[in-house]
Amino acid sequence: MNDPKDPKTWKALTGKVAVVMFKDGPGKKALLSRYDEDLGTAAFSWSEGPRQFTCTFPVESVAQVFADPM
Repeated sequence: MNDPKDPKTWKALTGKVAVVMFKDGPGKKALLSRYDEDLGTAAFSWSEGPRQFTCTFPVESVAQVFADPM
């Protein structure tokens, strides 16, 4: 498991498909599109049909984060 508190984890996964498991909710597999170390936030993007979604979240809300094994 990668440490979600370590900025190196987020930098290594940016631009790759990652699985993000949140402390207080369901996980999400999506493209980790952005990491902002100064703000302590990350963002992922995914598509559902023709629609594109992006979600920005505080990295402190993450319990686990790892590269998608597929």
